[in-house]
Amino acid sequence: MGIVGRLKSTGILQAVQFDELNYSTVGVTTAGIFHSTLFDENTLSTLIPTIPMRMGNDSSCTVYNYIDEFTFSPTYDILSGTKLPIYGTGAGTHPPSGWTAIQNISEDDNFLTINLPFTFYIAGSGYTTTYMGSNTYLTFSAGSTLFNALSVSNPALPKFMFGAADNSYQRVSRYALGTDYQRIRYEGTAATSGIVGSPNIVLEITLFNPNIMGGNNVLELLVGNHSRTTGVRTVASATTQYATYTLSQNQSYVFVGNSNGTSWTIYTGYNVNY
Repeated sequence: MGIVGRLKSTGILQAVQFDELNYSTVGVTTAGIFHSTLFDENTLSTLIPTIPMRMGNDSSCTVYNYIDEFTFSPTYDILSGTKLPIYGTGAGTHPPSGWTAIQNISEDDNFLTINLPFTFYIAGSGYTTTYMGSNTYLTFSAGSTLFNALSVSNPALPKFMFGAADNSYQRVSRYALGTDYQRIRYEGTAATSGIVGSPNIVLEITLFNPNIMGGNNVLELLVGNHSRTTGVRTVASATTQYATYTLSQNQSYVFVGNSNGTSWTIYTGYNVNY
């Protein structure tokens, strides 16, 4: 009898060919790498020492070796390269099929309240609501209409800034996949007004449930057209910057925070599993 493993909850383990020392992945340790074919929940499978594998979904795994067992947390994978906005880098169908439209008129210096189907942590606190500002930033604790002197400390709220400046939005829609994630599509203009359906700033922002991200707080940013790439680019508390980045059109980014959102790293790439 060889070493066997099984999933503790719904899902499969995905066999992936990669070199442990060179494969670019986040949250996977040596203890989380095994050799196997694919196997399903509650189906014990003999491990085969020829195909490297890793966790590829949101399920934890228990692996037995006759005597003892250990459990490792689910992980996620960031791939380098670009993932464009799913519904177009420019004007797209509004709202996308299955999405909810929450803005369909040009508006300046305002914000939209978006409920999250999970608790997301930033700056040491957990939130079940976020606020999409027309000036191209996402805040927590409260919304903001501030448009000038934007900085790490202005507005004085926990925030993500995606080229923040005196911009406007015309179309915003949202989509939640159960409790896994909340996705927001922003179509706006690098000016105080714009034409509905003719954006020059297009973003798709996805906040993930930390429970499926190995306890990390993860935000994926897909950038299409963007005419204000020199605007403020940061993830910050009310007063302190955690990380900044160079913003480019037609590029994607993944913001990874620790369990309480007090330490953040920004990767150029995308979350491959979603």
